[in-house]
Amino acid sequence: MGEIKSAFEKAMERAERLGSESVEEREARQREAVRAQAEGFARRYLAILSYDSRDLEKDLGRLEGGVRDQVAPAVLGLILDAIGPPADDERLLRGIRAAGGDEAKIDELRRLGAESVQKLGERRRALEESPGGSGREELRGLGISGSAVCFDVESSQEWRQARTDLEAEFARRRNELFG
Repeated sequence: MGEIKSAFEKAMERAERLGSESVEEREARQREAVRAQAEGFARRYLAILSYDSRDLEKDLGRLEGGVRDQVAPAVLGLILDAIGPPADDERLLRGIRAAGGDEAKIDELRRLGAESVQKLGERRRALEESPGGSGREELRGLGISGSAVCFDVESSQEWRQARTDLEAEFARRRNELFG
């Protein structure tokens, strides 16, 4: 009669038949595990309001030293990706701090956010005040004019482009800051 084997024994036999894993395969598997774990922490933090920065810090603290050193920067990067101008979302900033973000860098991020919002406001005012800008000429060409006519600057192509450019600049500077 045949010997009964556990699933573990069968898996070990199969692994022996396939040969040992190459160094590259093992490193790729480890990178994927780190990425998945970091993504899980970041998603939980970003999606569940009751999961606060103390919970994130506790969970990261439970990881072994080497694993934590790999997972925490990945979590930090994912949370950073979620923050944009004006960079004043205290919950996100606490998450950045919990994932190992430096306080001086967080203050600089706040300053960058405020600067981006200021530039965006200046660009908006410039579009509102420009005589031919913001679609006024287009409306005038359609026979629509007068002091009661207001053009929604945010629906203009110029505004969308300005906003996209400033958000890209903020993201570039944020990434340089947290490298």
